[in-house]
Amino acid sequence: MARPAPRKYNSIRVLVSKSTGNRSRSAYSLSGDVVITMTSPYLFFNRPQSSKVLLQSLQLTFEGQSEVVAPQVGYVGTRLCTITRELVPSGEPVLLSNEGSESGSCQWKVLFNLTIPGWLPPSCTFGIDDTGVSYNLYATAKFLTIDDTNKRDSSGWSFSHIYNSLCSRSRVLDASKCIQIRRFVRPPTTYEQEENTSCMMFYVCPKSLQSGEPGPSRIPLDVLSKVQVLVSVPEFINVKDKSLTLTLRLRTKDLSQEECQRLQLGGFKVDIVEKDKCRSRPSREYLSRYPLPGPEFQPPNLPLRDSARLSYFYDSMVSDSEGDSAFSRSFSLLPPSETGEYKLQKDNYVFAKDTDPTEPRMWYTLQTQIPILHNPAKDEHSEWAGIPMLRPSCTGPLLTVRHEAIVKLPFMYDTPGTNTKAHDSFVFSVPLRFVNVAPKLPLPKRSPQVNVDTIVHTYPPTTSSSANDYDSPLPVYSQLFHTNGDRKLDPTPLPRYTPRPESSGDVSVSDASSPRTSIDEDPGMDVDVVAHAALYHPAEKIHGLGSLASSSSSSSSPSS
Repeated sequence: MARPAPRKYNSIRVLVSKSTGNRSRSAYSLSGDVVITMTSPYLFFNRPQSSKVLLQSLQLTFEGQSEVVAPQVGYVGTRLCTITRELVPSGEPVLLSNEGSESGSCQWKVLFNLTIPGWLPPSCTFGIDDTGVSYNLYATAKFLTIDDTNKRDSSGWSFSHIYNSLCSRSRVLDASKCIQIRRFVRPPTTYEQEENTSCMMFYVCPKSLQSGEPGPSRIPLDVLSKVQVLVSVPEFINVKDKSLTLTLRLRTKDLSQEECQRLQLGGFKVDIVEKDKCRSRPSREYLSRYPLPGPEFQPPNLPLRDSARLSYFYDSMVSDSEGDSAFSRSFSLLPPSETGEYKLQKDNYVFAKDTDPTEPRMWYTLQTQIPILHNPAKDEHSEWAGIPMLRPSCTGPLLTVRHEAIVKLPFMYDTPGTNTKAHDSFVFSVPLRFVNVAPKLPLPKRSPQVNVDTIVHTYPPTTSSSANDYDSPLPVYSQLFHTNGDRKLDPTPLPRYTPRPESSGDVSVSDASSPRTSIDEDPGMDVDVVAHAALYHPAEKIHGLGSLASSSSSSSSPSS
């Protein structure tokens, strides 16, 4: 007896790109279609016959989750959001039939457009168990097989009649697709964006002095407290950059002429540090800013649909922590060959010129390029947190990634009446922000076969790449819609979607019930989720969110 051909289970990376920060009042659109495929069963004795099914429900669910596994924390999972949309109107089932296409397959594409919150953290993996932040799109189809007895075998018995009498005609099919959410610091453009020249400035107050009791080898507090320090760092740093610019400005205020001539600056030392922090539960500050689902929708009351299996094994060996607990690791982003220490010349009395009361106090400026290492060496936490790597700065309910520059300014002071020098230091840190920068959009090309006023937008074909590479995003929201959500009138047609080859990862999920055999006359039904028009565009207010053409409502139509 003939057997159905095996199906391939691959994965497609659907990308949702955000070009703003975590805003609780913003929203994004995720568009695509659910593909329903029907094939007639091949029987050993009979030719393929037409099939009919009654589609009773087609439910689409977008769900996000965050998971961490860490010492003193164990395994923790939190549901970020759950958005459900029914694509078949209630009480209005849809009849599907492949009559006229019995020898092949027949497809229907059901369009959808989901509104997802703009505050969701970007997708990421953390730890050896591939935990982190992940999103999935689930489609569930419920249908009833219609048995047309007039076209069936008129004989009193057949394998199909026996099978149909024992099996239910109601079936459920499931399909899922992983959704990758990326967050960019600004929208993509068709030109090379200029490097970030804006900076953040921090004033270092006297409280940043090195701790310790005063002594003969320490610089008097009334001297160091009159030194002003300004630190400038870039407003944001591309995670692909190999260095960052650090600027220090120093001057004195209300310091006597004699003291200015005794104070020296020995140089400075800098270290760039990343701090990864795991929590056992979301902080109160995070819950007050972002609307996570309530306790009744969180594990263990409602388990996650797709959780890390190894995490459960780890969780069985590590006892759950009571109350709030956290575990952190930090590592340097400086290359091993760099000490981060920058020395100045000896006898560097940088404030000696401040002794002239007729001249304004000048800023003494130090500027340097600090190299950045993207993949530091393994540390003692690599067994649970994975190999250290430079990540974008982010704030999530269970995982927070922070970056900072730790600066040390060593000072020397000529002790009056002696030949000795006192030593002391400023030690302080300033926050840094590492971000992803959107890739450049392809330039529109003019087609010689159309009118000169018509521009045909062409996009390079998508090729398989690593998880760290970025696919070409769609045009930004403001190019397609007005601020009130109405679509802009544009005579230029949008580029047609070109699906990836079958080898690049189409997803087909079969019936979860027992596999069909040759005696089964039920039609072959597959459900696939294709988010080809994946959508990417921010709207400041949810009620003002626009939708792509013909995707604001669900529809069912047989493909040609």
